[in-house]
Amino acid sequence: MRKILTLALAIFITFTSANFAKAEDKLDVCSLGYPSFSDTVKKLMPTVVNISTSQTITRRGVSMKDLLPPLPEGSPFEFFFKDFFGSGTIEDKVETVTSLGSGFIISSDGYIVTNNHVLENAEIVDVKLNSGEVVRAKIIGKDPKSDIALLKIKVDQKLPYVEFGDSDHAEVGDWVIAIGNPFGLGGTVTAGIISARGRNIGVGGTNINFIQTDAAINKGNSGGPMFDSRGQLIGINTAIFSTAGGGSIGIGFAIPTINALPVIEQLKEQGKVVRGWLGVNVQYVTPNMAEALGLEKPQGAYIVGIAPDSPADRAGLKADDLIVEIDGQKLDTAETLSRIIARAKIGSKMNIKVLRYVDGKLVPQRVVVEIENVEDRKKQEEPEKTDIDYKEYLGFRFTELNNKFREEYEVPADLNGILIVGFTDDSKNNTVGLIEGDVVTKINQEAISSFSQFKRIIERNRKFGKKYALLSVKRGEFTVIATINIE
Repeated sequence: MRKILTLALAIFITFTSANFAKAEDKLDVCSLGYPSFSDTVKKLMPTVVNISTSQTITRRGVSMKDLLPPLPEGSPFEFFFKDFFGSGTIEDKVETVTSLGSGFIISSDGYIVTNNHVLENAEIVDVKLNSGEVVRAKIIGKDPKSDIALLKIKVDQKLPYVEFGDSDHAEVGDWVIAIGNPFGLGGTVTAGIISARGRNIGVGGTNINFIQTDAAINKGNSGGPMFDSRGQLIGINTAIFSTAGGGSIGIGFAIPTINALPVIEQLKEQGKVVRGWLGVNVQYVTPNMAEALGLEKPQGAYIVGIAPDSPADRAGLKADDLIVEIDGQKLDTAETLSRIIARAKIGSKMNIKVLRYVDGKLVPQRVVVEIENVEDRKKQEEPEKTDIDYKEYLGFRFTELNNKFREEYEVPADLNGILIVGFTDDSKNNTVGLIEGDVVTKINQEAISSFSQFKRIIERNRKFGKKYALLSVKRGEFTVIATINIE
């Protein structure tokens, strides 16, 4: 037995020595299947910057009498409280509020990209380079709808900058690297994989299909870059799902470069973003609809309405047409149509392929549409709506239903809700799929009949920390579900 134990111990020692070698030898993590990004990160770190902003706010003072409890005139307690509190006022208090974020350099002459919400209401923007140098930045342009902003700094030397990659080729399971300024700690690197693609989280509307990742993204990472394993930029870190503490739980979102590039280019050229307009209301194609239409699978954007005198109307598109292709690009979903049109150059002509019922059969048709500026259309419509008594809230313009509006918008007499008559210029919700004439009938599955009821439910959800709400909307004979931002 002793001989057997001695032999086993000798084999174990030999095995251990062969596999663990000397204590001072470095463990090769790559041999275990884990990648090392150290060489890539060394090249990327100088392209990432920390952003700090500041703004001056005034907290309004109040009179001491405003702090008194309501008392009947002539009450003996009135004099007691006046003696106790005095008759002075609390002075207005001026404070400087600062915030932190991240960004990345896109050109050697100092153009920097970050999130719009990082710069919100900022009066002063400072950029800290990887070298430690702090430079005052100029805001070139901001686009709230896409949550992208462009800065410019002046420095004596040429700066290192990121290399843009193709986010469309990034796949679920691919490694990604995030670099940013979490909690103000400075350049911090995290890594993970792409968890999902095509996420619509209610930010930027349906024109942005976010990349989801489990790479740790925290407060201060906003505006920072997401790189693929080759060091190419494929996204801008923008949002997270989190617990009450605000830390990373492995669910972060980035704007794909395919969405970001057109916005960045327009901000650089003209300081603002101009979006294309087609003039169609479309619906998703469900599996049941696909079967009824004789399609092999759900695809395309089904037209449920055409705006009068719109590009689509003049080109000959019709309700019940199914848009399946634009300029050779196939449409997998209705969201793809929104993204293509939003990125289209104003005045450009696009070749659209539709499937249209002719003599009971779906027949391919092609039409050429000239894309217009959505802002020009709004200006044309605005004078007609100045007499509408509406309430602005969450970027919407709502009005109560009455006989006049029921007749004008063809709303049935037995349908209750509030009517959408437009959007504000800075609306975060004007691209979530809702349009003028929609009647909001439910919020989070709770039926509503007045604006005050709608607002009360929103405020209640805010108190519970909710950022989004689900609206049920009636559009003619159709019911549309939309997720809106309530922050």
